[in-house]
Amino acid sequence: FPMLAARFPDKISGPDAIRAHDSFIVKYDEEGQRALPLHVDESAFSFTIALNDRSCYEGGGTRFERAARPGSDAWAEEVLNADAGG
Repeated sequence: FPMLAARFPDKISGPDAIRAHDSFIVKYDEEGQRALPLHVDESAFSFTIALNDRSCYEGGGTRFERAARPGSDAWAEEVLNADAGG
């Protein structure tokens, strides 16, 4: 949570002030769960963490339907892409 607190200091006073309220793990598999349906998260912050190295799979990604500015491919400032590598 330190990264989120540093990025949004006006909304999060520090890393100890944020907690996971609703968490779940999705295992995507060609034979099983291939995707999540379009949905709206009911939280102030939502994030996706890949549990495998990128070399372990092809494709994937997260799309934020309402984050693009009209007429632009640019991310809204509320979307933070913090690629940790891999």
